Amino acid sequence: MAISERDLFGSPFGVGDEVQVRGIVTAIASGATTGYGGSGDRVTVLVDAAGNAGEAVGVTFIVSPVQVRRAQGGISYGPSSVPANH
Repeated sequence: MAISERDLFGSPFGVGDEVQVRGIVTAIASGATTGYGGSGDRVTVLVDAAGNAGEAVGVTFIVSPVQVRRAQGGISYGPSSVPANH
């Protein structure tokens, strides 16, 4: 039998399920000079690891903006700043 896990809210997930990963946007590469960019842009995300044993630290990935879902209640650091502790 396949192993499954539970997410932050206790919902089950397993291999083949689509999931969202908590992270901090550290960069946006866009051809736009004002306003919003487009789906061809690139967003760099630093995984917000809780520091559990065995977790990789400092993992980043790059995706298009359409693959990102803003976290409900997430903190907005604004368009040009990331806190020094991240």
